Amino acid sequence: MEMTSLVRGVKLLALALVACSSTEGSTAEAPDDASVSLEAAAPSEVGARDAGAPASDASLARCEAGSRAGAAGASEDLTTAGGRHFTVRTPGGYDPLVGSPLIVAFAPSGGTAESIEASTKLTPDALAAGFLVAYVDTVSPANVAGAKDAATIPDQIAERWCVDRGRVYLTGSSDGGGLIYTIVLNRYMTPEPAAVAPFAAGASRATLAKASCLAPPMPAMVMHNRGDAVFPGYGQAARDWWVACNACGEGEGLADGCVAHRECADGAEVQYCEGEGGHGRWPGLHASMFAFFLAHAR
Repeated sequence: MEMTSLVRGVKLLALALVACSSTEGSTAEAPDDASVSLEAAAPSEVGARDAGAPASDASLARCEAGSRAGAAGASEDLTTAGGRHFTVRTPGGYDPLVGSPLIVAFAPSGGTAESIEASTKLTPDALAAGFLVAYVDTVSPANVAGAKDAATIPDQIAERWCVDRGRVYLTGSSDGGGLIYTIVLNRYMTPEPAAVAPFAAGASRATLAKASCLAPPMPAMVMHNRGDAVFPGYGQAARDWWVACNACGEGEGLADGCVAHRECADGAEVQYCEGEGGHGRWPGLHASMFAFFLAHAR
């Protein structure tokens, strides 16, 4: 599809993010006052986007027989080159010859791969939907070296399992959601994720106003609870930024309570889901998130 927007150049973005807890009712940690300088990199070459419909069998990525050592139904603990711990869960129906979609979930401040897996309860639903899913120990959005290291995780997983690199998706809670912004605005991940779903991320309206839009635009599902006292109103700010950057039209209400903006440049849909509860209450919109992810591929 034709690229409808251009990166506005290289600029520095001071993204103030607050470290916070991962579960409803737990005590918030002290604020992380460090800010991170984000550079909007030059656009990389991107192939046609198969947006708006799941990938067909003919378009799925393939792997050579015997080229991947990862097993079906496996749970493995791995470490990045930078020493960062993450875990990988694979479905029982995993096919080593056909590229599987991958979800990478980033833990909030102070969280671990195990804690975000337990708090989101994402694993059974993700595996049943055919995803590989990885959980990553906390990485501060202000830690540029850590963000670059975390961005290599899909590559490392793809060395052991057959992963469709055109269907890699990112989610994360609080600082984990903020880390998504660090990774995608700096284009640290290559290939870039096909879509993102940050939850309770700490990017304010003023901060996002300084950010360059991505080109080509990236589909985003923004999840934020209306009772979030740590980042009040940040979800709406993120929604407005993504809608403007992706040149979307008016939204329509969905049965799950989310609002979908589907008339966007290059099919880069934006959804906004505002749930009940406070900062750390994971929304649990798993089926909706999976459907959103699978509707977008690079």
